[in-house]
Amino acid sequence: MQNVINTVKEKLNGVMLQELTDKQKIQFKNNYNCKLYNFEYGLNTDGDLVIYTNKNNYTNMVYFMGFDHAKNDYIKLKIEMEDVVTAVYDIDNERVANLAQKLGLKPKGDRR
Repeated sequence: MQNVINTVKEKLNGVMLQELTDKQKIQFKNNYNCKLYNFEYGLNTDGDLVIYTNKNNYTNMVYFMGFDHAKNDYIKLKIEMEDVVTAVYDIDNERVANLAQKLGLKPKGDRR
């Protein structure tokens, strides 16, 4: 159990979540034709993308961003509690990096 707690602490360390700007909301709505703008995001100290949202929006986001349900090695940590999902995505994954770029995020020492 302590290993789980330590992993969660490590992966969420230093995360400062932010919300989409109005301009970003319009961009996401127009580009993906869905309500992808109902999430908060940030980078952890490792430079990985952290997403915080509800379960329905998480499912939509995974689908519309083209993330693979079966091959999900891009997920470093995923926590589901009631209707909330927090996920840490590997920034070295091309689709994750593209999403981070669309959000205006740039990891320290950009590994791509």
